Amino acid sequence: MPQYEVKKVNIWSFSRTTGLIGAIVYGVGYVLFGGFMLLIYILQNSGYYSGPPLVSFVIALPVGILGIGLAGLAIGAVTGCLFNLIAPLVGGLGVDIEIRE
Repeated sequence: MPQYEVKKVNIWSFSRTTGLIGAIVYGVGYVLFGGFMLLIYILQNSGYYSGPPLVSFVIALPVGILGIGLAGLAIGAVTGCLFNLIAPLVGGLGVDIEIRE
């Protein structure tokens, strides 16, 4: 099995992947938390609930996905730059590649 070493990463590729992963994780968490909050609203149909109004959940989805996506882009760019600076000093990242026929 051939083994290769990654000494440099493409910063744009790394940052957009990080941003996309962050947006997906936020979306899944949003759906789970939103479902839980909707269940609370349904079970508390009478009485006063001091939680956030339902419209805040509608606003939080696009704002959160955009915000986390942009933060992921920034963190991915910083991480990619740090990897490119540190990898030559510590030997890079070892990758085993299996060729299938």
